[in-house]
Amino acid sequence: MKPIFLLGGCRDGGPAARLLAAEPGRPATVRGTLYALPAGRPALALQGDDLVHGELVDVHDAAVLRVLDHLEGVDGGQVRRVEIEALVGLRRVPAWAWIQDDPRMRGGRRLPGGRWTRRRRR
Repeated sequence: MKPIFLLGGCRDGGPAARLLAAEPGRPATVRGTLYALPAGRPALALQGDDLVHGELVDVHDAAVLRVLDHLEGVDGGQVRRVEIEALVGLRRVPAWAWIQDDPRMRGGRRLPGGRWTRRRRR
């Protein structure tokens, strides 16, 4: 099963925190643009050439992946889970990521530097 790409701070109190608490993460980056949404959550868009920093986390159970899809908003059409290519060191790794096509339409504000921290608020 492919690992998932999470924005690092999302594991600290985010929807994935309890489900993935025992899984170690590996620092990783992807190309795209990171946004802060008004609700205090990050949004990843694959458009753009910024380096977005996060971590790859292995998921060993398809049921956990379905729960994460639900928590991230796939059911409601807010986001999509897509296969991306993450960079871990110098190695390219296929992974899943939850993306939004245009976070600006939901009031998203671009975060230069591509790093998410929980303290970011609008």
